[in-house]
Amino acid sequence: MKKLFTILTSVLLTGVFSTAANDILTHYPFCKTVTDDAVAGQLPAIRLDSGIYRQLNFNCSNLRVADKDNKPIPFVYGQLCKYAQSNVYSEVPGKIVDFTFDPQQNEAIIVYGITGKSASEKLRLGKLEIDPKSNRPFNKNLTLEFDNGHTEQQKFFNHTGRVDFSRHSFTFEPQSSRKITLRIKPFAEQHSSGSVLEHSGRQDSFTEKRIFSEELNIDRIAFFAVKQEISPVGVQSSKLQDIEIKKLDLQPKQSNWEFKLFRQPVSSFHLKSSTENYRRTYLLEFFREEEKSKTLLACYAGELAPDFKFPDLKNIRPDSAALTIFNNDNAELENCTFEFRAPVEALLLDPKNRNRGPFTVYYGGSNTNSADYDLKSYIHKFAGQSYAVLTLGSQQLNPSYSVKSAAEWQSVLQKLLPYLIGTAVLLLGLFSIRMLKKINVETQQEE
Repeated sequence: MKKLFTILTSVLLTGVFSTAANDILTHYPFCKTVTDDAVAGQLPAIRLDSGIYRQLNFNCSNLRVADKDNKPIPFVYGQLCKYAQSNVYSEVPGKIVDFTFDPQQNEAIIVYGITGKSASEKLRLGKLEIDPKSNRPFNKNLTLEFDNGHTEQQKFFNHTGRVDFSRHSFTFEPQSSRKITLRIKPFAEQHSSGSVLEHSGRQDSFTEKRIFSEELNIDRIAFFAVKQEISPVGVQSSKLQDIEIKKLDLQPKQSNWEFKLFRQPVSSFHLKSSTENYRRTYLLEFFREEEKSKTLLACYAGELAPDFKFPDLKNIRPDSAALTIFNNDNAELENCTFEFRAPVEALLLDPKNRNRGPFTVYYGGSNTNSADYDLKSYIHKFAGQSYAVLTLGSQQLNPSYSVKSAAEWQSVLQKLLPYLIGTAVLLLGLFSIRMLKKINVETQQEE
């Protein structure tokens, strides 16, 4: 009896799992295949397009990504960011190890050495800060000589003579160097008589923090190592290519256009015309359309002029838009062109996924199971990494999807009904046989 029950249970579970396994093949009527491949080391991001927006109705639970074996790949849905490299500087410990003054050239020669733990590290020096102090105007030429042979020419000056203290920063291409020679010329300033002041200090009067001259004090010299950091500077955006534009003839003294936008995340709208120096009033409306209703999402009105920038549209997702330009007694604007822009939205695949394609996106239909794979903890790891933005091919019918409409599909329970009925009948039969045997045994015992 137990063996038979185990067999029947296995049959039932087989039916359940075979139905679930075919979910990605049977519930989504449309599919698109990635036309290019991700590069090793990059994060695969499949860019959404208007074809998917039309079918999804902005419901990413009606979408799955699969590998070449039709196994689901976890993903998160989000906007792609632009990233920029920026230099971050950290001061490196060091000190002045030598100082000489050439009175003939009126040139101070300062040798600066990197000290401490930093001396054993592979540093990339990219910035110098120098703090001169003077009670009179000065104009200095600064030459940096690195021990790798590289030379930099800079200037620092104070033409007003009223600033007692100032800090000068110089950045340069990162250099690997342990010892840097600074040449400052002219070091001593000229009097009004034209005579040149000689440096009057002794060698031991120059410490690593203070260098004294007759006219110029340099209170600080500091070098900084540079490292590059990548940070987001904004969301990538692009011009919407696949929209439908229709010119309407509704009212006299008006120009009317209708735009089909398919619920894409519109962020800006721009109008161009060859008409010069015009002034018009306008009305721009965005709508959400359902089967039997049309709802106003947003409305903008104002004066239209050349180089006019429409208000920030806040990434609304309209199904359509209507633009009305009130010409009054003016002629219509000539050669009007329209540009809608939207942030680039993509499906970011699980970074732990090592499959590099080809990928297929299945979408549409009536399935509403959640596609949340709890990948939000990985989102921060995407920042600063390069995306391999993959382009989807043309829309195709999913060959495994039934020709029946999605409304005619049975539920999972209905699909399993034959298994359930068969199992119930067999169990009932087995139970009846067992009860009959028990009754026969009891009857024989009574006799």
